[in-house]
Amino acid sequence: MDHEELKKIRDEIDVTNQSLISLFERRMELVNRVAEYKRERGLPVFDGAREKEVLEKCAAWVKAPHYRESCLWMMARVIEASRRYENKKIAEQKEAEPRVTAASAPCRRVGYQGVPGSYSHQALRSYFAGRDVSERNFKLFGDVVSAVMSGEVDCGVLPIENSSTGGILEVYDLLRKNDCHIVGEKIVKVDHNLMAVRGANMADIRRVYSHPQGFSQCAEFFAQHRDWELIPYFNTAKSAEMVALEGDLSKAAVASREAAELYGLEILAPNINSSASNYTRFVVIAAAAERDEEADKITVVIGLRHEPGALCRALSCFCGNGLNLTNIESRPLEGGSWEYFFHLDFSGHLREKNVERAVAELEKNTSYLKILGNYRADRAG
Repeated sequence: MDHEELKKIRDEIDVTNQSLISLFERRMELVNRVAEYKRERGLPVFDGAREKEVLEKCAAWVKAPHYRESCLWMMARVIEASRRYENKKIAEQKEAEPRVTAASAPCRRVGYQGVPGSYSHQALRSYFAGRDVSERNFKLFGDVVSAVMSGEVDCGVLPIENSSTGGILEVYDLLRKNDCHIVGEKIVKVDHNLMAVRGANMADIRRVYSHPQGFSQCAEFFAQHRDWELIPYFNTAKSAEMVALEGDLSKAAVASREAAELYGLEILAPNINSSASNYTRFVVIAAAAERDEEADKITVVIGLRHEPGALCRALSCFCGNGLNLTNIESRPLEGGSWEYFFHLDFSGHLREKNVERAVAELEKNTSYLKILGNYRADRAG
């Protein structure tokens, strides 16, 4: 091949590149319409199942097998660029919308999961102490989020992390999948108690009801009572309510002292949690972010490309900007084998320059970024 032949090939590559650019621009116009659809319906940008479907179709369309790997790599980068563009467009549109502040839209109607006497109810009462709020209880965590998003309540209170057993995974997933924001947090001391109807004693007990987290946090106690059947239930306080209503001497519940008093139960074994320092962190969520000049904690969700060093590069955004990363929780990515989302908590305010730099660097080093909230940290516990 002489120089003239090389030039002809390169000229043809230029023409091909021009066609690729035109097709890419057309694709991005379609992506823009998808972004608008998702924004209007509050849907997350990332859709793992859809991305997997697209790549599978692309693999089938490749005619030359020896190009398949390169084609899939290229399409993965195109999908990544589309996702970044969708995130950017949605963020720009949200920024242009009026932002609700704590002063203009206070939480007057507050929802929580469970029944009176639950730890969620205690967190609500403690966080909103001295404020005139009406309370609404719901059966499921998802019901609380739905009520917040529909405007049925102004705010919701959800447990997100326990000092003994870790993250409440369902809540992490709900926060990522829904367009709600964390506007506050409350840490509650958790002291579990075994309780039953009056007249019952330890020898009577055959079945114990509680939330799975309640059982996990009292594992050492229940290891001494292996003949008891442990039955998961919606909520610790709901378990106490059910045991009280049934009046069966053989049934017990694991719940708070407040629940025992509220439902007229007798505590058979106090403070049965394995750790004396047992705390649960609750988040307060709202449909819109709040601007709080005294906010000092930020929660984000990131998605990473499945490649060496991806997590290291993302975490270096915090270290390099002098930010204290206080928590990291991983959740599996739907439709992607061994790929994960990461929920991160770190100290700072979104208006601080080092935080702005860190967020900008995260956008470059992640495939997905969602800021869940900037709020005041609770120093209890």
